[in-house]
Amino acid sequence: MSGSVDLSRQLPLRARIEYHRSRYTFFRKHRGPVSYWALMAVAWIKAALGSLLGGRRAAEYRKILAWHGRGCPASAGLPPLVESTGSLRERSHWMGVWRRAR
Repeated sequence: MSGSVDLSRQLPLRARIEYHRSRYTFFRKHRGPVSYWALMAVAWIKAALGSLLGGRRAAEYRKILAWHGRGCPASAGLPPLVESTGSLRERSHWMGVWRRAR
């Protein structure tokens, strides 16, 4: 992709948060509530342990843990998508719906 911008390299923490949000959405839709909540629990534990024992990545784990503590807000991930219709949309992790960005 010539001329495109790789946001995951420019915004690595936001890319990690987007990865977590995407994984949670998939599990909620396709694996059911028990798997979803089990994944959330494992992610909390991993982030907590990583923030204490993570070495050079401890700061990243602390920020991911803080994101979880704030309820996984959509504003912390990568910027909103622009759809082919030209309208901006923002993802709402907890509601599982798309809504117009303000």
